Amino acid sequence: MRSLGNRTFVFSNGTWVDTAIDPQTMQTVKVSFLSNDYFSLVAARPELGDAFALGPQVIAISDGVAYEVVPAGQTTAPVQIPSPIKSDATPVKVILTPGISASQPTPTAGTTTTSVPGGATCASALISLLGILVGIRFLK
Repeated sequence: MRSLGNRTFVFSNGTWVDTAIDPQTMQTVKVSFLSNDYFSLVAARPELGDAFALGPQVIAISDGVAYEVVPAGQTTAPVQIPSPIKSDATPVKVILTPGISASQPTPTAGTTTTSVPGGATCASALISLLGILVGIRFLK
């Protein structure tokens, strides 16, 4: 058994199977391992990437559709690739000014925040690099 985020997979007969699948009511859409359709599907539904990384035989659900990865070279029908899921996130413009710290946004209802490991170190390094570049500019 493997857990990936909020999904659980069991290894059965050589295939990792998403436990959310109801074999009585769901048909799988077969996609050949490492085929063009395989990569197009992961590009359109990135959440399938972790599941597909389990191996060459996986059954995983995305947006109510069960996708079955079958061994490379096995003939499958062309896969109807879904449209990419659009993010409802609004881009935020951030201006870094040395000596001034940015305030953290307050999450609104229904949103979550994620901290990035090393984020402060990365920002400090970026500010230092900008300072060096500005210094070089003035020395010329």
